[in-house]
Amino acid sequence: MKTKLAITVLAISLLMLACGGSSGSGSLRAALEQNLKMMEDFSNALDKAQNADQVAAALNQYTREIEKIGPKMKALMEKYPELADQEGTFPEELKDLEEKFSAMGMKMMGAMGKVMQYANDPKVTAAQQKMLEASQKMMQ
Repeated sequence: MKTKLAITVLAISLLMLACGGSSGSGSLRAALEQNLKMMEDFSNALDKAQNADQVAAALNQYTREIEKIGPKMKALMEKYPELADQEGTFPEELKDLEEKFSAMGMKMMGAMGKVMQYANDPKVTAAQQKMLEASQKMMQ
């Protein structure tokens, strides 16, 4: 479960990163900026979490955000299928976001250590499962 969660968070991050691959679209920039905020909020909540209940709450909030943005991300991927072929490189007009995504990805991976710390707690396990399900639904 721990490995699946880490992989899922990384996959979501990479999917969000991939959405920067199409040049000149304001909707892509807006989606990227929304995703950065979502990732930052999640990472900050995990950093501040002092117990399993707070970790589970952070996971549940992140899951709600994934569920909200999932349809938008699916639509963007359908509209710009070439994004799936991108290797995470941003076009010039979105280069300012590339560094932010890189830094946020590292911050999120560090914050995931808090999830691992409480991974055996039933509330955290349930929240992880919900996040995995929401993530898988978004990527289908």
